[in-house]
Amino acid sequence: MKKMVFPVMLGCALQASLEAQTNSQPASTNTNLPAATVVARSGNSRTWARITSRTNAAGRVSFVTNTAYIELGSGLCYKTNGLWVDSAPQIGIVADGASATQAPHKVHFAGNANTAGGAIHLVTPDGKVFDSRVYGLAYWDSASGTSVLLAPLKDSQGWVVGSNRVVYADAFQGLKADLDTA
Repeated sequence: MKKMVFPVMLGCALQASLEAQTNSQPASTNTNLPAATVVARSGNSRTWARITSRTNAAGRVSFVTNTAYIELGSGLCYKTNGLWVDSAPQIGIVADGASATQAPHKVHFAGNANTAGGAIHLVTPDGKVFDSRVYGLAYWDSASGTSVLLAPLKDSQGWVVGSNRVVYADAFQGLKADLDTA
């Protein structure tokens, strides 16, 4: 009988010790902090912050804004209707090809790589326009300064691959090769 009393008393002492450690933490400590949210934006930055509440001994609640961090990155946001919004580097299908318009630089990809005015139309944030097109694959000899056109561009339908890439399959005459915008 004496052997049973000791383990039971030891178990009760351990449980009381654990309860004392658990109850020794202040009641007002909040381990469930709210998630940080974006509180300010610019073209190349986002300021993330967390708002927490504190209760003093008199029961008064006050709110504190804690800046978590400032995120920096080229083209993080773009202006639309005078407001900064987060950029979304996604290409969407449109009637005559594909476009990416939710970023500072706007780009349009023609449905056909062999388009006279250029397959890619880019507009910069300050309104500059760049049209580009591929004429074909060529070999250039730097020693002699001569070049040879190996495979001219041919009609090729563009396909959106993933969310931010356009591929024109089998885009060259006499050569099996894709034109990839990645």
